[in-house]
Amino acid sequence: FDGVKDKGATASELDKALVFIQEHKRVSGVIPKVFDTNEIVWMNGHRFLNCSVVRAMQPAELPQAWGQDFPWLANFFDTCFDSAEQLPFLLGWLKRSYCGALSGEPVKGHAAFFCGGVNKGKTLLGRIVGLLLGGQADASDWLNSETSFNKELLEVGLWTIDDGVAAQSADAHLRFTEMVKRVVANPCFNYHAKYRDAQRVEWNGRIIVTLNDDASSLRILPQLDTSIEEKIMVFKFTDAERSFPDWHELDAILTRELPHLARFIVDMPMPEHIIDNSRGGRRFGIKNFIHEDLRIRSMSVSGVGDLLELVELWIKRSKPQVTYGARWEGSASEWMAEVAGDEVLRPLVTKFSPSLIGRKFTQSSRIRGSCIEVCESENRHKGNGARYRILLPEDCLPKPTEPSVKVGFGNTLD
Repeated sequence: FDGVKDKGATASELDKALVFIQEHKRVSGVIPKVFDTNEIVWMNGHRFLNCSVVRAMQPAELPQAWGQDFPWLANFFDTCFDSAEQLPFLLGWLKRSYCGALSGEPVKGHAAFFCGGVNKGKTLLGRIVGLLLGGQADASDWLNSETSFNKELLEVGLWTIDDGVAAQSADAHLRFTEMVKRVVANPCFNYHAKYRDAQRVEWNGRIIVTLNDDASSLRILPQLDTSIEEKIMVFKFTDAERSFPDWHELDAILTRELPHLARFIVDMPMPEHIIDNSRGGRRFGIKNFIHEDLRIRSMSVSGVGDLLELVELWIKRSKPQVTYGARWEGSASEWMAEVAGDEVLRPLVTKFSPSLIGRKFTQSSRIRGSCIEVCESENRHKGNGARYRILLPEDCLPKPTEPSVKVGFGNTLD
């Protein structure tokens, strides 16, 4: 088009083309829809230009046996965890994440927490997932509610928090937990770049959090109550010494082997024992996994850890099962009076108030393995308040488990 009007015409061909575009090709804005190859996407009845360029890594063409053309990566996966039961869950989580991204139709999935010592490969595992999904971004500030700007995050398929610092207060940690729940469960978010209005976008990526295994770092784990437990995976790395190639050699290994691992993941049948066949199983496709040792250690450093320790000490010292049988039941005040009967425990329990114990009992009841339950009081309508139940066998409070023997992937799917 040269913009020159024909004789007798009211507009040039260029003017007509511009009018047609304005009338028929108008969009409401520009947003990213990660992994979607369509240039135009719809959101809330409005048409948007899709600015996302992120694509999942293309897999190799030839079928792969485990470790066939990716021996270094296969050995890394076979030996990175402290128990064999974890690898099928990781590979199932990877398959659901990667295949959805590769097809351009990503689906929701669990947030993954990787816990272990220094130089064990946690960050490397996050990097591997990031390469498979076409990129990653650090989400520490946004997930900790320190910023509302998230343009970089919603333009990639993987968010990471690497060796993140735990929230310094109970309220901040609660906000972090709620943000993780929201990201995992909800498909739509505000896409907010600086100096621009926020737009709603659909995002079905993944979150990976890597953390050390000391008490301070473990505080970043969400409180493992029933409302978030089904939404996360918590894996534990081995304590065995490891050595890695330098970054240049490692880059070459990843470039060479990752497409073959991707092909294995695409063709791999989902292990039957991790498929979630429950009523709500289609939401995330596979069962969640939480390493039991990390569950127990997380409870001990959480806001209820001090009370759970006192309950365990009371059971060991006072032997209440002799008097009450398999369970004790009563109000928070009644339990305080019960414990205060022991001169050794009296100064420990008096630092709590009945209302604080009630809140901690309620929080503990949401954590599997705490042996604390909330029961409805028959006289609650008379103002007697909540009542609680403590399971009393001496061994009811869980103890940290010893790491089991590690075996290769070939033995874990049997």
